[in-house]
Amino acid sequence: MLWRGITTNEKENAPRPPNDCEEIIIDLPPQVLEPPPQWAKCCIYRVPKRLRQVKGESYTPKLISIGPFHHDKEELKDMEKLKLTYYMEFLQRTGTEPRDIASIIAKRQQKIIYCYDGRLEISSQDILKIVLLDSIFIIEYFVRATAGGENRNNQMERTIYILSIRAHNWRFKVIEEGRFDEIKLEKWKPLGKCQCFNFSWLLIFLPCLKCLTCLEHMQPLLYLPSFVADNRTEDLFRNIMALEQCHYPLKAYLCNYMVLLDHLINTSEDVELLADNGIIVNALGSYEVVATMVNRIAVEIVEENSCYSDVAKDLKNHYRKGCNRNIGYLKSPYFSNLWRGTATVVGLIILGFTLWDFVRSTVK
Repeated sequence: MLWRGITTNEKENAPRPPNDCEEIIIDLPPQVLEPPPQWAKCCIYRVPKRLRQVKGESYTPKLISIGPFHHDKEELKDMEKLKLTYYMEFLQRTGTEPRDIASIIAKRQQKIIYCYDGRLEISSQDILKIVLLDSIFIIEYFVRATAGGENRNNQMERTIYILSIRAHNWRFKVIEEGRFDEIKLEKWKPLGKCQCFNFSWLLIFLPCLKCLTCLEHMQPLLYLPSFVADNRTEDLFRNIMALEQCHYPLKAYLCNYMVLLDHLINTSEDVELLADNGIIVNALGSYEVVATMVNRIAVEIVEENSCYSDVAKDLKNHYRKGCNRNIGYLKSPYFSNLWRGTATVVGLIILGFTLWDFVRSTVK
């Protein structure tokens, strides 16, 4: 398609009389002029380059591919055979005709294509096949995972982590509209909240008073959701955070949480403090490894509207008070645990009696 426009004289240094213009023709690619569909709802994205440069392997499937982005990779071909096996077993178990399932997906094929960010270099027939096999694969996975017995010890158990971060929203939408039976997912518990910091001078010097609920309002506390730090945490969090960066920039709750932790954690001692208060369940063994993971996972994360902005503001205001900083300095070396705090108190008592004896002897 051609576009007509106006340009000035090509000779930059030549004198230009008024209205000295010439008409040129610019050839624009057709895709630039294509109007976006009015019902397009993109929800599947390629991970931004800035995030892949930090740790690209976290966003690459290791065992199975869900969707067309990684469909042609040779290292993932073996699992395609398992998809076909599950597809045949699904048809036999339910007595469903292949054409019935294919028709459900074919009616929504264009919507599925528009769910992807960018153009898909794949034919419509291949897309239909990929969606069909992947949808049945996901259904069979949940059926076998919740059925118990022998099915719980099959090859699908090894794919639970990869599938949990690769299953895309549109497949579940197709399943829902196809009126398949709902699958109940149990044992999903909300994150709890635990005490993180306690800067109250009274409870520092008299920890036994913590049992008095009437003094609870005197404690400036920070409450944070807890999470388990294990070998799978970083990859799982990175994929969720990448989705938030692309699709939920104003509701990036996990991104906000990890950025807040990044500001709170600088050393292994910070991780130890959070672990002692139940914020972090350390399954990696080393506090230093957890600190490195948290500091690295927030790299290149952009915050547009943090839900922890008020918390961060309160923390800064609290830290600006010299009294609170001094109490923190005292607590770290002298009251880090019960035994050290007891030794400090005993030492202060002995010092007090010594000074009293010195003053009394001086007066006499």
